[in-house]
Amino acid sequence: MQNVGFIGWRGMVGSVLMDRMVQENDFANINPIFFTTSQVGQKA
Repeated sequence: MQNVGFIGWRGMVGSVLMDRMVQENDFANINPIFFTTSQVGQKA
């Protein structure tokens, strides 16, 4: 399974995209990792 990072997903566009990806089962074959801009400097 491939790791896929999503950066800056918390805005309006990002949250709509995430909702649609969940509805379409797009996360079934990947390991999603979510990052926000508030995590600057933290360990990935």
